[in-house]
Amino acid sequence: MKDIYEITLKELAPNSRLRTKQDLLFYEVIDEAIKKLILKEIHNLILLDNIDNLKENIVDLLAYELHVDFYDYSAILKEKQHLVKTSILSHMKKGTLFSVQNILDIFFQEAKILEWFNYGGDPGKFKVEISDSKADYSQTKRITKMINSVKRTSQHLENLIFIKGDNSYLNYYGFSHSSGRKIDKYNPI
Repeated sequence: MKDIYEITLKELAPNSRLRTKQDLLFYEVIDEAIKKLILKEIHNLILLDNIDNLKENIVDLLAYELHVDFYDYSAILKEKQHLVKTSILSHMKKGTLFSVQNILDIFFQEAKILEWFNYGGDPGKFKVEISDSKADYSQTKRITKMINSVKRTSQHLENLIFIKGDNSYLNYYGFSHSSGRKIDKYNPI
C-alpha cells in the first residue's frame, strides 16, 4: 500500500478524466504542486504533538487560532510553546484556580494561590505568593492582566506577594520591617 508521499492524484483519478493530453498535464501539474506546497510542509500539520520543533512564527499563528489566554508575543519561545500546549486544558478549566495556577506556573518558578478561607479573608478573594527571582513589583500590571485573563469574574485578586531572599520583610501597606524573607505586597483592588 502506498502512503501519501508515494501516491499521485493522477493515480486516483478515474479513467474517464485521463483521456486527453490536457487532462494528464493537469494532474501532473497538480501532483507537482502538492509535492512542493503541501507534502513539504506536512510536518506542520501535526502541530500539538510537534510543537517543540515548530518555528516561532508557526507557534504564534497556532496561539492565535487556539485563542490562547494571555499569549505574550514578546515571551520566550519555551513559554509560548507551553501556553499553546496547555491551551485546550486551560479553556476547559477556565474560571477555576487551576487555570490561574497553570498560567502562573508557566511564567514563574514558584507561585502559590491562597484562597480566602486559608487566610481568613473575604469570600471570593484570593492572594498570590510568587517566590521567583525574576518577579518583582514592576511586573504587577502584567501579572494582574495574566491572572484576570483566566480567573472567574466573581473571584477577586486581593494581593500579589513577592517573596525574595532571606534578608528582610517589606510590606507595602505599612513599610514594616522584620527579620525573615523580603516580601513585597501589591494590592490591585
